[in-house]
Amino acid sequence: MLGCRRSGVTVAAGTLSRAGMISYKRGTINILNRSGLEDASCECYSIIKDEYARLLSVPSQLVLDKGSREQGEGK
Repeated sequence: MLGCRRSGVTVAAGTLSRAGMISYKRGTINILNRSGLEDASCECYSIIKDEYARLLSVPSQLVLDKGSREQGEGK
């Protein structure tokens, strides 16, 4: 759940979609370029990912790989 208006999500999703990082249709978001999204994110992404891994005693690489849905990955 995001703490913002739907119009804000639509604008952000459109920007990311035009950049080729996601596909966005009828409320469904598919990640097309995870590394691009990570590069575009602030430093808080890696901080949160590392803290999540620390709290769950899971190596960071497993946290990164779990749930990744980039096209062609795992095929």
